[in-house]
Amino acid sequence: MKHIAVFGCGWFGWPLAKALQQAGFAVTGSKTTAEGAATLTATGIRGVVLALQAKVPLPSQLLEECDALVVNIPPGLRRGDNDYLGKLAQLVALVKESAVQRLVFVSSTSAYQQQQGLLTETDLLPATEGGSAVLQQAEQMFQQLASPQRTVTIVRFAGLVGPGRHPGRFMAGRTGLTGASQAVNLVHLADCIAAVMTILEAPTPAAVYNLCAPLVADKQTFYGLAAQQLGLALPQFVEEPATAGKRIDGSFICRDLGFSYRYTDANSLLQACSSSI
Repeated sequence: MKHIAVFGCGWFGWPLAKALQQAGFAVTGSKTTAEGAATLTATGIRGVVLALQAKVPLPSQLLEECDALVVNIPPGLRRGDNDYLGKLAQLVALVKESAVQRLVFVSSTSAYQQQQGLLTETDLLPATEGGSAVLQQAEQMFQQLASPQRTVTIVRFAGLVGPGRHPGRFMAGRTGLTGASQAVNLVHLADCIAAVMTILEAPTPAAVYNLCAPLVADKQTFYGLAAQQLGLALPQFVEEPATAGKRIDGSFICRDLGFSYRYTDANSLLQACSSSI
């Protein structure tokens, strides 16, 4: 591969595009406005405008000369985006007509509807409604693009943290919180960037990988430590029977591709969220 496109240069996609550029790849990056695309171009990345609209064909030039594509376009369900899948269909049609040989679709561990137990890549139960169903359908749309000429990999991120997203702000000062004993499912931005780059360069990556730091911490301990680190009021959890909750297993990528998480414990993860990558 020589030229990689990153569609969706936001909080994750923009630093990924820069890391790929620094690794020697030619990079195309997308933003939703001409001003945003110009900002990318000014850094040496080929900036393009990608404003997805259902039933509006995309110009083939968006993927011109691109060998690989990373799709990092979240559903936006909280913003009331009810046509996410329709918009992605236009992107799928574009990829079908392209010469892209490697595709990585960034999904989320929210695709798992289960709320209890250790979950691996093979534990996805079909969902019929809600955010889990939308994510599962989006994954299927891109998985159908796989062929002998094109490798498709889905990567499911746990909760993303990093510069500007310190977990200490998530629950600080809140009261009446539940799930004190439940596991923490987070992953640092730097590990996500490294993992996607590993997938892109792997000869034969798997169809799906979870990305979740191997933290051994419950919510009450972790978020208390996170708030304390920022000097914020500690979150208050209610007393209730202990439950392990949902735990995302992100170890398969380590066994399959030799990947190593950089941030594996609460202290190193939280400290890394206070600095840039």
